This record gives sequence, C-alpha cells and structure tokens, in this order.
Amino acid sequence: MRVPVRALRRLGYRILAYLDDFLTAEREADRTRVDCAVGLFEWLGIIINYPKSTVGPTQQIEHLGFLIDSVAMTFRIAPKRHEKFRKAARDCLDALAAGRRVEARAVSRVTGHAASAALVLDRDSRVFTRFLNDAVRDAAADRRWSTYVTLNDDALAELRRWADAIPTLTTTPIRRPQRPTTHVVLATDASDFAFGGGVVEAPHLTNARWRDVRGAFTAAEMRRGSTWREMRGALGVLTGVGRDAVESRVVDLRTDSLSFMQIFEKGGSQTRDDDNGLALHRAFLDIERAAQDLDVNLRVVWVPRSMNTWADEMSKVADPFNFSVRRDVFDGLDTRWGPHDVDRFAGHQSALLARFNSRWWCPGAEAVDTFSVSWAGANNWLHPPNALITRVVAKLHGDQARGTLVVPRWTAAPWWPLLREGSSAVIDRYTIPGDAFVAHEQTAFLGNGRAATYTMLAIRVDFGRRL
Repeated sequence: MRVPVRALRRLGYRILAYLDDFLTAEREADRTRVDCAVGLFEWLGIIINYPKSTVGPTQQIEHLGFLIDSVAMTFRIAPKRHEKFRKAARDCLDALAAGRRVEARAVSRVTGHAASAALVLDRDSRVFTRFLNDAVRDAAADRRWSTYVTLNDDALAELRRWADAIPTLTTTPIRRPQRPTTHVVLATDASDFAFGGGVVEAPHLTNARWRDVRGAFTAAEMRRGSTWREMRGALGVLTGVGRDAVESRVVDLRTDSLSFMQIFEKGGSQTRDDDNGLALHRAFLDIERAAQDLDVNLRVVWVPRSMNTWADEMSKVADPFNFSVRRDVFDGLDTRWGPHDVDRFAGHQSALLARFNSRWWCPGAEAVDTFSVSWAGANNWLHPPNALITRVVAKLHGDQARGTLVVPRWTAAPWWPLLREGSSAVIDRYTIPGDAFVAHEQTAFLGNGRAATYTMLAIRVDFGRRL
C-alpha cells in the first residue's frame, strides 16, 4: 500500500494508513479531493469495501476502534471495542470468582485491549498492565497460550481496575494540553545507605531552600539496586518536604538517575528483580500514589551529577544517633508513664509515635528542629543526642514541660544535678538494658549488636509541677 499512500501525500493529502484501513483529514469538505483519492485506488485495482467505508466528508467517524470527532476535537473508544474490553476483564474475574483457573490467552486479551486503546488511555495502558503482563510472560515466551496462569494480588487489582474503569472511560482531546508552568523544583539523590535532597525552588515559601530532606535505608533496602534506591529516595523527598511545599502544585523532581527518569516517562517497568517480582514498578507506583495524594502534577527531570551536588551531599550524610529504644521497652514505659504524645528526636524510621519531630525534613515529621516548637502541654518522649542534653533540660525548664527523658548516667555532666534522684523535677526513673536499642542505619552508635557501655536511664520529669 506504499504506492497509493506516497502518491496521495505528494498531492497534499494528510493520510493515516494501517494495513488496508485509511483515514484522510482535510480542512474543508471538498468532494473533489475525495473522488480523486477514490479514483486513484480504483485505478490501481484496489477494491474498496463501500459498505464498511465512509467515502464522503464527515466530522465524526469510527476508525480502528476509535470515534474521532473533529468538532469537539476528541478521541473516544468505540462502543463495540468498549464492550469487548469490559467483557475480557469481567470474564477473567468471573472465572476466578467461580473457582476456575484463567488461561494466559484470556489475560493477554485484557492487556491487548489496553494497549490498543493507548490513544485514549495514554500512560494508564502501560501503568496498569505491568503485573498482568508479568503473569503471562513465561507462557507468552513459549507461545503456550492455553497455559493456566497465577494472578497475584497486584495483577488482580489491575483486572478489577479495568473492569471498574472501562464504563467510565469517556474522551481524550486530540490536541493534548501543554503542561502548566513549574511551581516547585525539588532535587533528589541516593547513596548506598541513605537518600537526600529537598526544595530547590518554591517561590510561595519563605526560606524553602533550607528544607533539607534526609533519610536512611533499611538493611533490606540497602541490598536493592541503585535505581530502586533512587526511586525510593525520590519518594522520601517528595513526601518529606511538607505538604505546604508541593500540594496542588506543578513539581519538577530533579535526579541524576537516567534510569529513574526513563521508568517514570514510560509508566513503570517490566523488569523483574532477583525475587522475580516487579520491585521497580512497585516503587514507581508508590511515587504515583504519593503524587496523587498530594494533588501534584509531577515530572521527573534528569540533570547531570555536577548539577545535583547538594542532593548528593545530603544522601551521604551519616547520622550516628539514628537509633531508638526497642519497641517492647518503649511500650512498657508508655504504659507506666504515658500515653506519650510526641517523639521529639526521631526520624521516619526511628519514630516511636505517630507524632514526631526530626533533625531534617522527612516523611511524616510534624516539625523540623524540635527546639523551634513549644513542648508545653504535651507528654514528651525525649531521646536526644548526648551533646544536646543540656539544651533539652533548659528547654524543658523554659517551657515548664513534662515527659520521659532517655539519657546516660553521667554524674559528672553539667546537667546531672537537675536530673539526679531527689531533684524537684524528677518523678521516677528506670534503668534501660544496654542491649535494648535498635539501630536504623549502619553508622548508628547503638543497636545492631552494639550495646551501651554505660548505664542508660529513662527519667520521668515534670518541670511544671509545684511542690
């Protein structure tokens, strides 16, 4: 069909050819140009199936399963294809509900409909078929389409999504809208053990540039590949800078990971990890869900490493005080002296309470720099770095606050007279076992087999009480 298509294009026709289906678009309803095109096909001996063809000018037409409207300038899935798509998804779900197994052929029929409707579905046709495609991967490789396949929870969720979403599919504009102007720019990077970054530009915030985000990876996360860590770090930065920085805004997320950017642009990844799972795609979906929760129009932008040095430096910061008391020890003290309201020195991994303050911006932090907020009126859980204990005691005294303070038994320390037994602010105390600490990163002083070499105390204090 190259000959007639090439000839018509030379004559100025805008023509879309797919096998033996042709669609032309003209600015005006010129019947003579239609007759010219029809005449060329007939002169070449190509038989036109007139009952299935529209050979007159029209502003609404069905082509390759889509309804094209040149007045509204929209594409829409044709009703017949719409019904086939819905039935394919429902047939799989109905079979599983009845206790029957599903063949690879039936699952592939669903993913095929999604792929063929990409003109309307756009990225969703790839984003929400990854687990279904993974389920039939081995059968498809050997062309064993009658093989029964196992669908995990993620694949079932994709099936249900299509079964529920298909009836609501409406139209998509032929002219895709341009992306609005960027409001906020974030930077992100990840090292072997941590992620870092923060706000680069946010004109609506005061001192936004100082919103440094930093978080550590767990031991299991550290064993993941570098691209996965980059994506997990990006999620931490996006959710860690604070809702007021990004909510309902157009956000560019800068990264020096080309793989991460490509995965985001393609709508996920089909790459299997060592456990035969789609870890990269799950990481992508976590970012998508976070962006949706924050109502963020998100774009991932690649930059050279030389332009991402700040985020790179933040990702390599070690935090030796990223440890906490064991959960069972905390629960016992919370029963004894609680309930506690706020963990004043924590991170998103080490926090023992839903409300916590952190050193850096991180996911879930209620405040950054705990000394900048009032401690009065709350039952505070305080496990500060040793170098800050003097400042913590002064803050408790200044705010007339109460709480549980975890400190070493250093009788020569300048703050010890205020915390020794018999002091007016001290109510009770508990000796914490030296091995009752959990490390949340590899550089932590305590935990991961490292026990305290000095006595650790939990001291119940109330600097606001009157004797």
